[in-house]
Amino acid sequence: MASVAFNEFDRQTLPSIIGLLKKLEEYSALIDVIVYAVLIGFYFCSDGSETSQQEALLAIGVYGIYLIIYLIVGPFPAATSKYMGQLYGFLPMLSFGAILYPHFNTNCPEVVTRAIGWVGLTTAFVIISYFKLFVW
Repeated sequence: MASVAFNEFDRQTLPSIIGLLKKLEEYSALIDVIVYAVLIGFYFCSDGSETSQQEALLAIGVYGIYLIIYLIVGPFPAATSKYMGQLYGFLPMLSFGAILYPHFNTNCPEVVTRAIGWVGLTTAFVIISYFKLFVW
């Protein structure tokens, strides 16, 4: 009797859990776009960064193209995990922030922070492009 109730519980809750996870993935994409817009807005509203406008515009373009490839262009992975979200979502976002706001890292010179940001953004761009073209 208990196994019948448990099986019925699985049939009822599993679709709702899958639907909830799909909604969270949609919100994750929305959060990426919102953070992108906020970082750009803060960059142009505050003049506290040593990053040149030409370099900032290049970073904005590269990260914008990255987001388009990551969020819109298929194919998409069959399964996801939190580590994939960190690699494809958080790493390029952090790298983009390091390029635009290198003065927040007080432990390293701004040139080094920007260089590390470019390495991270470029690496994430190459990885997502490779996976979209050849793996998924």
